[in-house]
Amino acid sequence: MPDLFQGDARPADSMNQSFDRAAWVARHGPESWQPDVDAVVVALQTEGVEWIGTTGYCFGAPPAWYLALKGVSKATAVTHPSRLKVPADLE
Repeated sequence: MPDLFQGDARPADSMNQSFDRAAWVARHGPESWQPDVDAVVVALQTEGVEWIGTTGYCFGAPPAWYLALKGVSKATAVTHPSRLKVPADLE
């Protein structure tokens, strides 16, 4: 599983302190995680993996849909998807 936050996960105590959520979200758009997701797929395929399924919860939903829409993920399930643009991201 790729590190979708590139080592910059939301702090565990962010609900109890001043936290700039908007700035954090801005740092983690598709341009930040797509290369890592693509690299994991290439690595799996290089190892002989022929069938990939994805799941995504909240922040993980866009990468799961990304792979589904590219035809890489053969089965995809998401719950509580965040930042999907409906219907554009689903078409």
